[in-house]
Amino acid sequence: GVRAVLHISSIAVVVHSRLQRGVDETAPLPELKAYADAPYDLFKRVCEEELNEACTETGQSLVHLRLSGIFSSPRCIQTSFVRLQARVSAFYPTLMDFNSGRNVAMAIVLILSRIEAGSQCLRDAEDKVSSL
Repeated sequence: GVRAVLHISSIAVVVHSRLQRGVDETAPLPELKAYADAPYDLFKRVCEEELNEACTETGQSLVHLRLSGIFSSPRCIQTSFVRLQARVSAFYPTLMDFNSGRNVAMAIVLILSRIEAGSQCLRDAEDKVSSL
C-alpha cells in the first residue's frame, strides 16, 4: 500500500504577491483574506489543506514540496519570464526564488529516499516487535 504522500505543491500557497525569498514549507500561511485577489494561490492552499486532512484521517505521512519557478533550458517559458522579470524588477518589488529542473529532480529523489528509509526503519521495528 501507500506508505507516504509526496505532494508537489507551489510557493503560491504563501501568496505570489508576498515576499517569497527564503520561504520554506515550515512558513506560516497567511490568513485566508490574503488570497482575495489570488484564486490560483487559494486553490493551491485548499489542495494542501485537503491533503493534510485526508492523510491525517488515513495515518499517511505527507510531505508538501512547495516549488517556485522551474527552468530547464534557455528556451523554456520560466527562463523567458525570469529575463522579463529582470527588466521590470524595478517596478515589481516582490522577489522570487527559481529552481533548475535538475535541482527539483534531486530534491524529489532525496525526499523519496528519506521517506523510504523511514518506512524501512518502521518495518524493521515492526518485525522486532512481532518477534518478541
